[in-house]
Amino acid sequence: MRPGLRSVILLATAVSICSAIVAAYLAWYVQSMSVPMGGSIHDLNFTVQTDKSAYAQGEAVLIMTNLTNKGAAPVTLSYGDSCGGALTILTADGTPLFNNRQNRPCFQVVTEVTIVPGQSIARSYLWGQEDFLGHPVPANHWYEILAAEGAIVDSGVSVLGHGRFFIGPPA
Repeated sequence: MRPGLRSVILLATAVSICSAIVAAYLAWYVQSMSVPMGGSIHDLNFTVQTDKSAYAQGEAVLIMTNLTNKGAAPVTLSYGDSCGGALTILTADGTPLFNNRQNRPCFQVVTEVTIVPGQSIARSYLWGQEDFLGHPVPANHWYEILAAEGAIVDSGVSVLGHGRFFIGPPA
């Protein structure tokens, strides 16, 4: 194959791939910005926080999530199982250490919950600073929290929140 023809083919392939990515993004953006029958992600306030910003090594971490419908219309959330919200603890570089669904029986059924204006869903989790294998996590590190509270039925947009805390040396 001639070098010039190869360059043209590579350029055409790159343009096609970029065009497909832009088209997919625009389709997603239009869908996410469309006005659903009920409320939208913009009507929800989802907070993820701990009771303290720093903990001694080995001290239980209290994590609280609160999802509030601050809009004027009800918002219906769909969950893929019977357990509801999900919570994952990650290292600062994104390595998962713990998930609240580990060793927890969740029935694989679609569950829907409607949150009316002004209503909240509050959850709390107590984490003992152990990884998936039950080993203590290292001290003197920041840790990230990723929480999920279902997906909005009208749009399919997932409700996600995050938080952060520090584990210092033992007390």
